[in-house]
Amino acid sequence: MSDANSQGKGNLKSNKTVKKELKGKEQFKNSSIKKESKSEKPKKKEKKNLKPFKYLKHLMLTEKAIDNVTTKNTLVFVVDLKANKSQIKREVESIFEVKVKKVNTLIDRKGRKKAYVSLMPQYKAEDVATQLGMM
Repeated sequence: MSDANSQGKGNLKSNKTVKKELKGKEQFKNSSIKKESKSEKPKKKEKKNLKPFKYLKHLMLTEKAIDNVTTKNTLVFVVDLKANKSQIKREVESIFEVKVKKVNTLIDRKGRKKAYVSLMPQYKAEDVATQLGMM
C-alpha cells in the first residue's frame, strides 16, 4: 500500500507539474503566434525626410496672399514656430535667389506662424510665385 500511495502522490505531483508545463507551453505558443503575426505583416517603408526646406513649410494660397504678391511684392509663407526672421530671410534668399527687403512674422489663431517676406523692388514676387506653382 505504501507503494500505491507513493505512486498516487507521485502521480498527483506529476499531474500538477504536467499542468504547469502545459500552461507554460500554451503561453509560449501564444507568444510565438503573436511574434509570427508581427513578422508576417509587411513592414512599412521608412519615411524619408522629404522636407526640402528647413524653416519654410509651405506657401499660403489664400486670396489675400495672392493679392499681396501682386500689389505689395510680398510672399506669404507658413514657417516653423521656432524660426526667427533672420533664418527665414536667409532661407528665402538662398532658395529663390532673390534679395529680401523685410520679413514680418505673426502667429495666427490656428497656431501657425506666418512670414510676410517683402522682396526688393528689382525682384518680382510674381516670378517666385510662378516658380512655386502658385500662379
